[in-house]
Amino acid sequence: MRRRKNTPEQVQFRQEILQKIAIQPPLSEELRDLQTTEGFYRLYTQIRLYYPNNIEAYEAIEEEYIRIFGHRKYSEYDSFRSSMTQKMSRK
Repeated sequence: MRRRKNTPEQVQFRQEILQKIAIQPPLSEELRDLQTTEGFYRLYTQIRLYYPNNIEAYEAIEEEYIRIFGHRKYSEYDSFRSSMTQKMSRK
């Protein structure tokens, strides 16, 4: 494989980026779990009875997911529900 030749500026830029990443604290176990499909669903099943309906429970988790990770995990409730249905049928 042919190696790229980096300029000193590129090497410095690369090191700066890696240093910024290295000083970030690691995610807690709960947040790492929330990133997984299973963890998201597990949290949903824990809190859904405390909301007026399943959609509101799902949206509450999505809002927190967006706040923490900067994007939605699923595009909408139906997408989440479809994903869970497929996952459960595989077991």
